[in-house]
Amino acid sequence: MAEHRYEVAETARSRGDNGKLLRLLFVALGPVSLAGYLLAHMWLNLTGACYNLVIESSLSPLLGRPIVLKDWMVYALSPLIILVAPLAGAVHAALGLVRALGRWAVSIGRWQTGLKAPRLAGTLGVIWVLLGIWIVTACIDPRAGWDLLGQNLPGEKAYRYAANVDLTLGELQGPLQDRRQRLMAETPAAAAMRETMVGEPGAPYLQLDLQQEYMLLSHFPSSVRRYIAGLPWYYRFADESLDRQERVGMLPGCLLLAVLLMIRWPGTGLLARGGVVGVASYLLRVGVATGVVVAAFAAGVPAAEDFALTASWVLIAIMAAALVWWLTWKASQYWRLPRQYSPFLAMRLLQRKRIAFFSLGAVTLCVAMVLIVVSVMGGFLDMVRDRSHGLLGDLVVENDSLQGFPYYQQFIDKIEQWPQIDAAAPVIYSYGLLRFPDSRTSTVRIVGMRLNEADEVTGFKNSLFYEEWYPGTTRLDEQPQYVYGISADGRPVLPLPLEQAFDSSEAWKDLQTRPEEAARWNRDLKRTVPVFPGPGVYQLNPAEPTGEQIAAYALPPDAVEPLLPGIIIGRDIIAQRMPTGEYRRYHDYPRGMKIALTMLPISRSKGAIAGQTGGVTKAFRYADDSRTGVWEIDSQHVYVDFDRLQDWLMMGPGKKVDGSLVQPRASQIQIRVKPGSNLREMKVALMSAWDEIMRQADDPVDLQLMSWVGVQTWEEKQWAFISAVEKEKVLMLILFGVISVVAIFLILCIFYMIVAEKTRDIGIIKSVGGSAGGVAAIFLSYGAAIGMVGAVLGLLLGTVFVRYINDIQDWLASLHPELRVWKADVYSFDQIPNVVKLDDALVIGVVAVIAAIVGALVPALVAARKHPVESLRYE
Repeated sequence: MAEHRYEVAETARSRGDNGKLLRLLFVALGPVSLAGYLLAHMWLNLTGACYNLVIESSLSPLLGRPIVLKDWMVYALSPLIILVAPLAGAVHAALGLVRALGRWAVSIGRWQTGLKAPRLAGTLGVIWVLLGIWIVTACIDPRAGWDLLGQNLPGEKAYRYAANVDLTLGELQGPLQDRRQRLMAETPAAAAMRETMVGEPGAPYLQLDLQQEYMLLSHFPSSVRRYIAGLPWYYRFADESLDRQERVGMLPGCLLLAVLLMIRWPGTGLLARGGVVGVASYLLRVGVATGVVVAAFAAGVPAAEDFALTASWVLIAIMAAALVWWLTWKASQYWRLPRQYSPFLAMRLLQRKRIAFFSLGAVTLCVAMVLIVVSVMGGFLDMVRDRSHGLLGDLVVENDSLQGFPYYQQFIDKIEQWPQIDAAAPVIYSYGLLRFPDSRTSTVRIVGMRLNEADEVTGFKNSLFYEEWYPGTTRLDEQPQYVYGISADGRPVLPLPLEQAFDSSEAWKDLQTRPEEAARWNRDLKRTVPVFPGPGVYQLNPAEPTGEQIAAYALPPDAVEPLLPGIIIGRDIIAQRMPTGEYRRYHDYPRGMKIALTMLPISRSKGAIAGQTGGVTKAFRYADDSRTGVWEIDSQHVYVDFDRLQDWLMMGPGKKVDGSLVQPRASQIQIRVKPGSNLREMKVALMSAWDEIMRQADDPVDLQLMSWVGVQTWEEKQWAFISAVEKEKVLMLILFGVISVVAIFLILCIFYMIVAEKTRDIGIIKSVGGSAGGVAAIFLSYGAAIGMVGAVLGLLLGTVFVRYINDIQDWLASLHPELRVWKADVYSFDQIPNVVKLDDALVIGVVAVIAAIVGALVPALVAARKHPVESLRYE
């Protein structure tokens, strides 16, 4: 025994010596041995993981018995095992996914039908999922719905070809020509088409137009093009969209009805009791939803969409009534008042747990931030829409050509007899060069208008400066230059008509209530430099005073000839906009000064410059200046009399060589309708009226110009500008909405911490009779309280900030000029919009409360599911 112990000790000692030697050698070869050691460990760990995946998890279950390999065999086969591992992993992932999808399909089938058989329930679940995917896709994007069916949108390819190649009716082939022939014949389809086209342009002459072999398909109304091409009813042509893009419309009614039918809502357990009842209710609901979508989508029945929308609202009403009755039935079980421990404990938590104030602050700041963004961007959008509407009236008739179009006056006389039309005014647009007395020249857009008629349509006079202070003195006919004089007591005096108009103006009466502002136009102040104090700029009477006038220190006001037509100039052309939003007027540009305008007459037939010299120069009197509030207009537009401009541009009446008359032309007709009128219906009616006017024309050039004429609402005309601002508003809301989601997660984290801390308290509440619902109500009430308090504080903070946002900007600008973010000399409006809408505030407040409750929902469920015994044993 002693010898054996000695041998063991010697063996251990030798091994220890060998280990020391190996360790010294390992350290000596550090750079190489350490790298090799790490690589070996990595390789062995990778081999072990792949061995478990390939051998233990794949081959052993496949063979039905365990596989045991020796170490040297594992090391030898390690390269092969590692190479096969990705394939084995992919197979396992695919099998796991299939099993998960199968379980999911079975659970959906059981949820829908209540069946216990896994195969039948899984089959019905798969059908439900596939139909749901197709229905949602087809209703949101019908083009994608056809793609899922492996087909293109019916008729789209054929119509695009016909439109791109400009095919005439005689060149149509196949189904397109067949449908054209059916429309030409007295068939039910033709009668139905004429009935749907009632009020559309060209409806009375459809049969006649369809017989014209050389008429382009693209010239027909949208309903006719849609029928001939075989396009579905939800296809929208470019001329039917505000942004002039072809698109396929959604089917919101079908989508809503399908969602209502295919989802088994809470409280409808009778529909999923299994057996024949469950399967029958499943087939009925899915069948109706699919049938309605197929009818509207594939069969092309527009009435199916209307039916789906009506049925959806009926179902929603029934569900809402059922919910109210269900809640009433539940409440009837508690004939006495419930115990109020949930709100009591929620208020105690709100008072005691100071950490919750971080979530309260987050809700407050998020609400204030969103309210500020909505108010400022919404106010800016409202200003843009109001200004755009005021510039054009309600409806615009034009052909987008400088040549204009004839028969405008006949059209105006016709529609002014309609009870829905308030006023209509013709307008001419052209381009020219404006030259000031100091030789400064600007490129301008010339607008010819009848001032009083234009004012009835757009309220144009409200934008005029001198008309505001001297009402009734702005006109575009021939006029002199009114100059001021000096009274006996040294005061500047205007001619009597101007003085009377000034004294009667509402602007001057309103200014007198603010003496400090009225002081800048004080005429009693003696000045050594002869400058008119205002409002406006007038020239001193240039006549040489007589000796008596000099002695009496008097110079009469006067009207200087020659008489010249008046011109209204965009304010940004003639005055400088200051950072405060006011305009600085130059004394070198007095009212009534002589201005030259060079215009380019355009031939009606070829669109070329008419006349021998290529240009017409006329002298004008500066009558007034206009500020619409849109910089692009105020910096480029000048306004002259319509009839005079028509003659100068050779757009007036005349005679041809053969003695026939040439019709006068206009560029645009602006129309104002009575309040409450449907602009879309009026647009269709105006196009029909224009088609009737076109029948009066017998000149080919006139017909060509008139065929380009279209009718647009003011919103369609300004859609590019308005939509850009709307998209900016939506983008800002999305960005700040994403930031506001932080408040929900902050509430969730803080409440989860409180639940973990109050585990014993939750156990005590449950042990004395508190229910799971009561415990959940504590934290939901807690979240609702934080949401309500945060919403109120945030709305107050946001409202105050928006109300004084311009004062805040002025204070920041006083610290440093670069801190002025809104510059009135850059933007179209003088001030940042500072109005908070009540409906916006209410919506934001309600959403904030709901978001706070959603943030508290997960911690409330965790607290409700805690077992009372385990909670009491906590810590």
